[in-house]
Amino acid sequence: SEQRVPGCRVSTAPPYPNRLLLMLRSYFTVAWRALRRQPGYAFINIFGLAIGIACFVLIVRYVQDELAYDQHHTNADRIYRVVEIIEGAEESASQPLPVGETIRTDHDAQVEASVRFFNLQQPTVTFEYRPPTDGLVGADSAAAVQAGLIRHNETRFFFADSSLFDVFDVELLAGDPSRALTEPNTLLLTPAMAAKYFGDADPIGQTLTFEGQGQFEVTGVVAPQPDQSHIQYDILGAFVTLNQWMGPNLTDNYYWNPAWTYVLLREGVEPEALEVQFPAYVDRYFPDFIKADVRLYLQPLTDIHLRSALDFEMAPNSDIAYVYIFSAIAVFVLLIACINFMNLATARSAQRAKEVGMRKVLGAERSQLMSQFLGESILTTLAALVLAVPLILFLLPFLNELAGKSLSVNPLEHPTVPLSLLIVVLVVGVLSGLYPALFLSGFRPARVLKGDLRVGNLKASAVLRKGLVVAQFALSIALLVGTFVAFQQLGYLQSKNLGFEEEQVVLVPTQRSPIIQQYEAFRSALQQHPGVLAVTATEDVPGSKYQTNSYGLDGQEDRVQFPRLLVHDEVVEALDLELVAGRGFSQDFGTDSTAVMVNEAMVRHLGWASPQDALGRTFDDRTVIGVTANFHYTSLRTPVGPFVLDRFAADNFGFFGRYLAVRLDAGNPTAALDHIAAQWAAFVPEKPFAYTFLDQSLAQLYRAERALGRVAAGFALFGILVACLGLLGMASFTAEQRTKEIGVRKVLGASVGNLILLLSRESVQLVLVAMVVAWPLAYLGLTRWLDSFAYQTSLGPLPFVAAGLIVLGVAFGTVSLQARRAATTDPVAAIRRGE
Repeated sequence: SEQRVPGCRVSTAPPYPNRLLLMLRSYFTVAWRALRRQPGYAFINIFGLAIGIACFVLIVRYVQDELAYDQHHTNADRIYRVVEIIEGAEESASQPLPVGETIRTDHDAQVEASVRFFNLQQPTVTFEYRPPTDGLVGADSAAAVQAGLIRHNETRFFFADSSLFDVFDVELLAGDPSRALTEPNTLLLTPAMAAKYFGDADPIGQTLTFEGQGQFEVTGVVAPQPDQSHIQYDILGAFVTLNQWMGPNLTDNYYWNPAWTYVLLREGVEPEALEVQFPAYVDRYFPDFIKADVRLYLQPLTDIHLRSALDFEMAPNSDIAYVYIFSAIAVFVLLIACINFMNLATARSAQRAKEVGMRKVLGAERSQLMSQFLGESILTTLAALVLAVPLILFLLPFLNELAGKSLSVNPLEHPTVPLSLLIVVLVVGVLSGLYPALFLSGFRPARVLKGDLRVGNLKASAVLRKGLVVAQFALSIALLVGTFVAFQQLGYLQSKNLGFEEEQVVLVPTQRSPIIQQYEAFRSALQQHPGVLAVTATEDVPGSKYQTNSYGLDGQEDRVQFPRLLVHDEVVEALDLELVAGRGFSQDFGTDSTAVMVNEAMVRHLGWASPQDALGRTFDDRTVIGVTANFHYTSLRTPVGPFVLDRFAADNFGFFGRYLAVRLDAGNPTAALDHIAAQWAAFVPEKPFAYTFLDQSLAQLYRAERALGRVAAGFALFGILVACLGLLGMASFTAEQRTKEIGVRKVLGASVGNLILLLSRESVQLVLVAMVVAWPLAYLGLTRWLDSFAYQTSLGPLPFVAAGLIVLGVAFGTVSLQARRAATTDPVAAIRRGE
């Protein structure tokens, strides 16, 4: 301000910093008063934004966790996994045992180091700790051992090369680095495993018994890998141990491929420089009968978790498509909340028109008005943030349960979380408030102060508001449709006829246990119980995993690779396979030790006239005795192809017999399971009994789809809630603006029902338009997603119609409640209020 004195001009304006503080204080005061004058709208804005921010932050944490897999290694950009493709048979994440060593030595110019992991292809292994019995003899010694014996089945045991520490960031917490994984029959334990077996005692130098046979010395304690690693271990054994256990027939074999193999390329070396040498490498080492079908390539370490769906993965992976889907959901929910703010702010423009006009008359510039309205928006978003933080903490455990993760928003563990929240507040505040600020600051003061509120593009504003409402509900409908289809696809995968009966089948891990040597006796003991219907042995989990083998057909010299599964007698009965020709393996036929079974796809693939024509054909020295209907020997992401059921031979049963598959009677499976456990304890008391149901094992194949459906459903509901909050605010505002009209119509005889339909009609029309927008977009996106499955549910109209009707019903109910409230007010009072 200035005071005019004759002959001079004396400014009494405060210094600039003080003016800025006064201006900010004024902005804050006006914003606070605006929120207090309209508490209902303020609540809708703040609560809606809080839900949007909370959902956004939670999904961003999920996405960050997924993208962080294997990024923690210092040389992550130079680490690659060697992948083997056997044409027509498999795309394997693992390699023959010697590949890691020979790739490093033969290609030293490109490869700095390599490391291999191998788990004996066993689902579980048994370790036990037997306390020392120095000074004790006879019965006292046996009693001491039994009293202090600690025995557990472990699922995350791997043999690994000592070069593990050169390739990956793995920390040795205790022990001599020069002995870590360098000597045969030595182990490294994680701290949890050390405490599990030895308590508080020093584990270094202690001995664990492996599978009741070999003795392993503990030479160190190794740090576990973080959750964001596809390599998870509890116990690591020295890879050199295998040279003694298996001998050169397996450790120098380039056909059997059970070892996950990683290479660290030298600085500046591109993977293509090594890959171009792989054909010559394969030709040099691989057997003649397979080398023409083998192709090796390098897979980046950081691609494994999200961009790999190979056979024999070390652990189940996720899919980058789900990262994109969750990211889109996060943006959708936050965008819906921002649309609410813009809608309500522009809808209330008439109430603030005179304020804007007066400010402009008093000299306010448009930039100052925009700052004012943007400040209000940011203040509202800050208030939403205060509410969003407890919402995040409340919802995080549910997200972890649905997604199967252990996410955290602790700022000490994740210092980017507070910064991310601040960025979200600023972006959301500016995004939500920018259009209202531009719109409100554009009023022309002379016409506004005269009471002409048709100016300022109010008509265009109404059109925009309707467009934003349509966008809100289109996003909500698309989210719901996607959720329904995700659950429908998951249900289809879990209920589809696999060609065998997976329910009531118990899998018992048996590899390297004495059960294999006593198989017939144990099998007979199990079948004494009436609840045990059939027993067989199998090399892998039927319907999940398989192996491949090279066969010479009908005496021909050329050999062909086919997927196969080693099984034993009664496999047809145990899995309830359908036979279309011939018979299954049976102990009643001595010749079955040199027999095979094939599926219908094999008959078609080889051009045989019929399944009956396949009987008597030979695969090497093995004769086809039966043809099964096609069944899914791996996940439903892969179409059924030619397949061989090969019977265990006497010389490979002990090594490859990994599971017993026991079919139980559905009448009383618990009693039958107790009988199996009791017989196990009688036959192999030194090994704890472990089992799983086949249907539960197969359900794990679709863990990512299950998490997608659950998480998408939860956030879709939040999106609809936010959209309905905005619609409630709009309905309340519309009813308030039409108060006088409502009163007049009631005086003229309009019923409450008529008024509800009148006030709800526009909202229903907007939702119908949203359906038309959402359905084709959802159809295109879901079609593309379903194309990633070899077997997929039909994309019928039901999910689209159901999602549309749900959103329509919720929207109509929301508006009707507010409309009923307005329609039941006293008409005389309504007319007076509307004057």
